[in-house]
Amino acid sequence: MADIYNWKRKIERELERIEESSICSENKAVINSYYKYCVGNALSQATILSEIKQLRVIAGILNKPFTEATKEDITN
Repeated sequence: MADIYNWKRKIERELERIEESSICSENKAVINSYYKYCVGNALSQATILSEIKQLRVIAGILNKPFTEATKEDITN
């Protein structure tokens, strides 16, 4: 099936943005692991792109590793 929306390239570009971003390396590793999990579980490419974008934005806002985030960090 043809990829008329060019999902593959969009996902590649988002992964590049994540690697080039200033978010901590721990969060980059978590996002990349999550990406591989999504691919392995056959999620749609649109869903994968949306979710890794959201994780990149959240990581930038938190400015700390996901593992150190508290409930207050998420709700505020």
